[in-house]
Amino acid sequence: MLGNKLGHAYLAPRREKKTNTLKCQLLIGYRGFIALAHRTGYVSSIYPAIVHQGAGQRCIANATPTHLSAPP
Repeated sequence: MLGNKLGHAYLAPRREKKTNTLKCQLLIGYRGFIALAHRTGYVSSIYPAIVHQGAGQRCIANATPTHLSAPP
């Protein structure tokens, strides 16, 4: 884990099929994406939430953080 154990990024081993060797791949965690979004200056706040497959979610800009779901 990179980023002082904050979960910003992870190093994951991956096997390359053609040469049958292990390679290291950088995977950015959700906290890393949040940090990058804040650094751009375009995002002031982020409200992460769990979204299940098939649960219709809508996002409204400049709205208060609420759970908005569309009818099935």
